[in-house]
Amino acid sequence: MWAFAPSPRLRCRLTTQPARPNLAGISWGEVAMPYLNVSPLDGTSGFRVTGELDMASVPQLEQALPERNGSGPLVLDMAGVSFIDSMGLRLLIKLCIGSVLRPALVIRNPSPRVRQVLAISLPDGIPEMAIEFDGRVRERRTS
Repeated sequence: MWAFAPSPRLRCRLTTQPARPNLAGISWGEVAMPYLNVSPLDGTSGFRVTGELDMASVPQLEQALPERNGSGPLVLDMAGVSFIDSMGLRLLIKLCIGSVLRPALVIRNPSPRVRQVLAISLPDGIPEMAIEFDGRVRERRTS
């Protein structure tokens, strides 16, 4: 059973030991830390994102992304994203806002969970966001 108590930094402190394995050196008995990895893609100016993209890990992704200089779309390979919530979706939309590039953001190989969230939240898509599967654009809205 999970029991949460508020902490000063708005993170949840676990009061009981969950039945999860220790992933990447994270001690689950103390503080529930976000599990997100961001690494550069080979040969492009994009990034590979794996893990959970939620309220706790969005700041980590924001810090890892470079300042936008208009040189081309930002590419995020999201094949390894196992969870995304409204804050993760908000970040993706924020990366598109105010850009003159079409697309401003390319989501490459979205995981089934990411595709589901995008389909429910943005059924018509947005012109500044393109979705690619293995380098081929399959979905891009022009309206």
